[in-house]
Amino acid sequence: ESSGSAKNNFTRLIALAFEKRFDYVFFSDQDDVWLNDKISSSMEKIRSLEMVYGKNTPLLVFGDSVVVDEGLQELASSFWEYENLDSDFCNKFNNILLQNVAQGCTMVFNLALLEKSGVIPNAIVMHDWWLILVASAFGKVDYLDKPLLLYRQHDTNEVGSRKMSIFSAISKFIYQRDSIVRSIQNSKIQAGVFVECFGDQLPSDILVLAKEYSLLDEKTWLKRKVFCLKNKLRKTSTLRTLGFYIFV
Repeated sequence: ESSGSAKNNFTRLIALAFEKRFDYVFFSDQDDVWLNDKISSSMEKIRSLEMVYGKNTPLLVFGDSVVVDEGLQELASSFWEYENLDSDFCNKFNNILLQNVAQGCTMVFNLALLEKSGVIPNAIVMHDWWLILVASAFGKVDYLDKPLLLYRQHDTNEVGSRKMSIFSAISKFIYQRDSIVRSIQNSKIQAGVFVECFGDQLPSDILVLAKEYSLLDEKTWLKRKVFCLKNKLRKTSTLRTLGFYIFV
């Protein structure tokens, strides 16, 4: 039975995975093609993290992908390069607060993260972004610097891939201003929900940052910019960061 969206679909599956108490979970999008070593490479990585941080620590691992068309012809050898994403952004909560750099379809995470995430709220932006926020705040996020699957692009992608360039960024600034503003607003709402869910469980610095970011609209135009600069809030490219500071 349809859940109405990818987010709702995966949220329902996450609840099922939690109920079944699975030790590890992978997200699988039905239109992608997993490479032969996706599971083995991901499991080796997450188990190595468990050796360091323990199985009771929420852990999440993600990787890169090859962007392909409907017929599996390669469009780009690296999703990260195609979208101009910096995978190292996963290592700081203030980065993840603004932008998720990990594709859900490349993720593996452990039972500890399932337990910590609990019931996924409706008001989040996306299920994978929520999980990486939780892992970043309470555990560890790491990545494999290699493609794990063929990421298929077609007309019915709910979330697709678009090559990042100066032209595409300028075009978005001019013609899609509303979508930029809406994206920023949604990230603020998600930050507020994050604080509501975890509150005093959060480390003090993360709690203050997430709470103040969620209430950013209460500040003046100048104070919003100062807050973002003070907390080194930025996205994974100069153009994305510029757009954020213009519209925040």
